[in-house]
Amino acid sequence: VEAFDFIVKPINYHGFSIKMDRAMIKLNATRKTENKQICLKTITSAVVSFAAADVYFIEVIGHNLIYHTVKGDYEIYGSMKKAAKDLENLQFDFCNRCYLVNLAFVESVKGFECKVGGTVLQISHLKRKTFLEKLNNYFAFGDKN
Repeated sequence: VEAFDFIVKPINYHGFSIKMDRAMIKLNATRKTENKQICLKTITSAVVSFAAADVYFIEVIGHNLIYHTVKGDYEIYGSMKKAAKDLENLQFDFCNRCYLVNLAFVESVKGFECKVGGTVLQISHLKRKTFLEKLNNYFAFGDKN
């Protein structure tokens, strides 16, 4: 059903207005991410294109980035700093300096671990508070700010 919220009758304007504003913010954030296309040249010289909304998370290993997506994994040569800049203002955040996570795919958080697209990722002590705040804001308002 993917219900966003519920409204109890009798409806008052103030409560309805707040819930409608939150729904619109979340809808706009989702549209921005769905419309953002990523085009990459993999280390095997193949060129791939996919929507930012299809990315579970991005992982850095050495000087390579691995984009874990709905369609599979793609490895490229690059920096996490550039990947983060390309996805700026979208529903992505760091749970660790090694992982840039699409907040839409976070399935659960337990202690210092989060499950994203079926994979358990470590949350660093330094990033935990900020990550959980942004995740909470994403689920509440649909954006990470």
